[in-house]
Amino acid sequence: MNRHLEFVRHLDVSNVPGKTLKIATDFSGIEAPLMALNILKSINPKLNYKQMFRCEVDQFCLESSNANYAECTTYTDITRRNHQKLPKLDIYVAGFPCVSFSMLGKREGLEDPTGRGLYFFECVKTINVTSPTVFILENVKGLTTHNQGETFEMIIDELRKLG
Repeated sequence: MNRHLEFVRHLDVSNVPGKTLKIATDFSGIEAPLMALNILKSINPKLNYKQMFRCEVDQFCLESSNANYAECTTYTDITRRNHQKLPKLDIYVAGFPCVSFSMLGKREGLEDPTGRGLYFFECVKTINVTSPTVFILENVKGLTTHNQGETFEMIIDELRKLG
């Protein structure tokens, strides 16, 4: 076993015996979170999960996800789905678009004319409706320093409002 994964053997799922964790991903890419869960499950077979939905705009990523993982509800535009109809979740993972904040991009942030800089707020809506036990929001180097750190502070403030 990979020495870096040794700790996973001790993953405690005893507090959810027989429970299937409900997970969803936005800006799903090729589903790295599901890859990670599959690795965890191979080490601890008691870990069960079901993906409730995914959202990804890239057709090639969707083809890869559909070929490698179980079918689930799929969205291609987070701004057009009805958040109120989303199911309750245990785990929510989103990598909201980094292009707007990245040191390698134009750093237009919330002012990005494509609207990508505002997708974070769609994640907030999703978290609010689905009430996940755990959520993970991933982004890039540059997010914490964008707009002299004001963007990151606004993100933290919005997440704090969720409780």
